[in-house]
Amino acid sequence: MAVILGILFAVLFIAGGLFTAYGIRLKNKNKNGSKSKIIIGVSVFVVFFGLFIFIPFGLKTVKTGEIAVVQKYGEAVKTETAGMHLVNVVSTKYVIYDLKTQEVTSQIGAYSKDAQSMEATITVQFRIQADKVLDINKEFGSLDTLTSRIRAISEERTKSVLSEDSAMDLIAKRGSLSLTVETKIKDAVKQYYIDITLVAITDITFSSVFEQTVEQKMIAEQQIAKAKYEAEQAIIKAQQDLDVAKLNAEQAIEKARGEAEARIETARGEAKALKLKSIEVARALGFTIVDVLDADGEIVDYEIDMTGKTDAEIKVITDYLKYIAYLEAWDGKLPEVIGDGSGLGLIINP
Repeated sequence: MAVILGILFAVLFIAGGLFTAYGIRLKNKNKNGSKSKIIIGVSVFVVFFGLFIFIPFGLKTVKTGEIAVVQKYGEAVKTETAGMHLVNVVSTKYVIYDLKTQEVTSQIGAYSKDAQSMEATITVQFRIQADKVLDINKEFGSLDTLTSRIRAISEERTKSVLSEDSAMDLIAKRGSLSLTVETKIKDAVKQYYIDITLVAITDITFSSVFEQTVEQKMIAEQQIAKAKYEAEQAIIKAQQDLDVAKLNAEQAIEKARGEAEARIETARGEAKALKLKSIEVARALGFTIVDVLDADGEIVDYEIDMTGKTDAEIKVITDYLKYIAYLEAWDGKLPEVIGDGSGLGLIINP
C-alpha cells in the first residue's frame, strides 16, 4: 500500500510541475497574463511536493509477529501491533521488536572442577514478553542489545555449571546438564522481560589427552566387567557340575544303601529260616526247645536246651547258631576276594 501511495503522489508531483511549467510558458507568451495562474501552479507544486515527502515516509508497517514501540520526540509512549500506521515523521519514530522465538548460540571454553579444559556449544531460545516491550525499550533500547545481554548471561551461567563438577562427573551428567543450565539462566533473566523456551548444551569436548584417558578407562572397565562375567559363569558352571556330581553320588549312595538293605533283609530271612531249621534239627536230635516269651506272653524266639547231649550233637547245633548269628549281624557288605592265579581266593573283611 505504501508503494501505491508513493506512486500516486509522484504522479501528482509531476502533474503539479507540469502545471507550473505551463503557467510560466503562458507568462512568457503573454506578459499581461494572469499572475494568479502562476501562483496557483507554484502552490500546487509545493503542496504535492510536501505530500510526496511526508506521506510515503510517514507510513509505517508492522508485520505479523512484530510489535512497534512508538517514540515521540525520543520518549516511548505506546505500542502498535501488526498493520499500517500513518505517523508524523518529524516527531514520531517506530522501533520494531520481533515477537517470534529468538535464538542465541555461543561457543564457549570452560574448565571443570579438576581443571580439565573443555569446549561446549550453548543454544538458548527465548521470546520477549509483548506486554513488556515498553520496559524493554526503556531499559535496553533495541532487541539486539537485549540479545547481547542474554548471550553474556548464558555463557557465564554455563561456565559456572561446568566448573562445579569434575570432568568424569560432567560426562556422567551429560544428559541433565542442559536442564541445570536452563534453571540457572532462567533465574538470572527474570528481570529482562523474556521467556526462555529452550536451553541446550551440545558438543562438549575435552582435550585429546583426557579423551584418550577416558577411552582407556572405559576399555579397562569393559575388560573387568568381562572377566567378572566369565568368573561368575565359571562359578555357576562349577556349582552346576557340583550339584550334578552330588546328585549322582546321592543316587549311588541310595542305590548302594538299597542294595545293602536288600542283602541285609535277605540275610535276616535266611538266618530266620536257618534258625527254624536248626530248631527242627535240634528236635530231631532230641533237644528240648524252650519258647521265649515277651512281656505280653507272645512267643518271640526259641532256645535249645542242650542238657545231656553229646559234644557232636552240641557242635552241630552250635555251628548252626553261629552262622545264624553272623547273618543277623551282617551289615550287607560283600567280602572282597583277591585271586592268586591258582583258582583259590583270599577273603578280606568277611
